[in-house]
Amino acid sequence: MFSFATGVFAATKITAIKAFLNSGISIQVNGKKFQPSGLSPIVYNGKTYVPILNYTQALGSKISFKNTGDGIYTITTASDNNEGKPTNDAVTTPTTPAKPTAPAAPSSSAQTTKATGSLTSPVPLGEKFTFTAKYTYKDNSHSGTYSCTIKSAKAITRDQIAALGFKKPEENAKMDYVLVDLVWEAKNCKVISAAKDSPYLYLSSFEPNIWGSETSSGLSIIGGTDYGFDGSISRNIDNVTNYKKLYAGQSGSFTAEGKVILPIYKNEVNYLVIKDEGQQDYDKSKIHFKIK
Repeated sequence: MFSFATGVFAATKITAIKAFLNSGISIQVNGKKFQPSGLSPIVYNGKTYVPILNYTQALGSKISFKNTGDGIYTITTASDNNEGKPTNDAVTTPTTPAKPTAPAAPSSSAQTTKATGSLTSPVPLGEKFTFTAKYTYKDNSHSGTYSCTIKSAKAITRDQIAALGFKKPEENAKMDYVLVDLVWEAKNCKVISAAKDSPYLYLSSFEPNIWGSETSSGLSIIGGTDYGFDGSISRNIDNVTNYKKLYAGQSGSFTAEGKVILPIYKNEVNYLVIKDEGQQDYDKSKIHFKIK
């Protein structure tokens, strides 16, 4: 069950954002290609959002909306006990997830960087950047210590992206793509508090927040594909964490290596940007990593 405020009651809490409708995202539900009617996925702040009604119905659940008249809408599905976990961007929710074979833990012996991760002091290729973050929103609070190392970044063509199962990107004279290989270490990931209607987090939720790419001159492309293909960092994190749940007071750790498809500007010095969700200052929350 989800609840959110809307209508006149919440009018003073509305914030304008700049987001992008991305019709080029290829989505599968239970192994079959699915195209929602009326609205493409929205890319905002490095994450992809989808309309809940379309996907809940596509997954075989019934959904109803109730307006209590005080600006609160309640959304109820007929299958609240589903044990599957949708990832940040994926929409396939297995009812009983099979236990995957976890890949061998990647090496974490990279040299710790002296770079700050800012646009003027990006993290060099092959060096480890570590940060601790605490995120709090209403009744939910969690924290962790994270390390990221970019191992390599290789050019990937539009045809190769299509071969991974995505819609072939349209040709753009200003853009190229690279396939970034990174190691993500998440230690002491702890759920400090949780709301009653959502009492746990999946350990895989403590994954990197891929913001996108930014150039040394300040040009940026929001978004990157870290899910939906074999070898992706999101899929590999799901494999090594095996859908483990963390309730309030519980903690866990994991290390995973995987890939991200990153759009970049041609003829520019580009950096992969990961967002520190615990940093309130938007610009300071961006951690820049060299990909060359």
